[in-house]
Amino acid sequence: MRKWAIACVTGILLATGEVGMSSAAQVQAKDLGIVSGRGTTVEFRVSNVQMKRLDGARVLIIDDRGKLIQSGLTNREGVYDARIATPLDRRFVPVKKMGTVTAILFADGYNESIVFDVPVQSGQVQPVMLNPIVQNQRNEPTIMLGNIHRHTYIGLVSYYAELQKLKKQPPIPGEQNYAPWSSRTQ
Repeated sequence: MRKWAIACVTGILLATGEVGMSSAAQVQAKDLGIVSGRGTTVEFRVSNVQMKRLDGARVLIIDDRGKLIQSGLTNREGVYDARIATPLDRRFVPVKKMGTVTAILFADGYNESIVFDVPVQSGQVQPVMLNPIVQNQRNEPTIMLGNIHRHTYIGLVSYYAELQKLKKQPPIPGEQNYAPWSSRTQ
C-alpha cells in the first residue's frame, strides 16, 4: 500500500509540474530551443585553493529566471555531475548553441562562491575553488565567470563588433590568428 501511495504522489507531482521544469520553463524552452531534451551533464570540480578536492560541497544550480533547478553534493573526488536542461542563451546563439546557468557553492569551513554564466554544453567541466574562512578578514562570497571556451568568447566579440562595423586593430607581433577590435568604425 505504501509503495503504491508513493508512486501515485510521484506521478501526480510529475503530471502537475511540481517536480522538474515548470510549464513556464517548458514554454520558454520551446520558444528558445533546448540545449538537450533530457539535459546535458555539466561536471563541477570543487577544490580549495591548495587544490584539495572537497567532498560534501553543496552545489545549487539557478536558471536564467532565478529559479533553483537543482541541488546536490560533491562526491569524494570533489565532483558533482549536474544534468541540466536549459533554454539556449540568446547572447551566444550566433556563435554557439548553448545555455548558461548560475551556480552557488557552499562547504563547511569555506566562503561561498558564485559562478555566473556556467556553459551548459556537452562535455562541460566547471572548476570551482573555494576560499577558506579566515578570522578577522572579510569572509564574503567570491564571484567568478563560467568556464567559457576562448573560441566562444572570441567569436562573440567578433560577432558584435561586426554588427557595429568596427575596424580591426593592427595584428600584435607574436600573436597568432587574432587581432583586437578597435573602437573606430569602418
